Amino acid sequence: MPSILGFSICSTRSLKPPLIWNVVDVAAYRGTVTVRIDGRDLVLGLEAARRIWGNGDPQRYYTFIGASAFVFTAEQECRRLFGCSPLEHDFVERHADFVVTLLLEH
Repeated sequence: MPSILGFSICSTRSLKPPLIWNVVDVAAYRGTVTVRIDGRDLVLGLEAARRIWGNGDPQRYYTFIGASAFVFTAEQECRRLFGCSPLEHDFVERHADFVVTLLLEH
């Protein structure tokens, strides 16, 4: 699952409007959902998709979006407060692991 978040994080590294996530296909017989994020398709298992978007739960969805992306919009603040860049590869990996753990445990 961290690779899903990494996919999202890597797509948000430049200053641009928010990413557009569109559901392209739901294949219940295969147990997958295909989403198009910023023009790229990503196939997720239905369980993973439910965990990310909360099966229609807006609090879970906005927690995922906020927790996964906000730090990258506050890069300078992160540098001043913590002395590191959220765009560094190690930071992205640790952040992805943290957000996934946060969502999967609740």
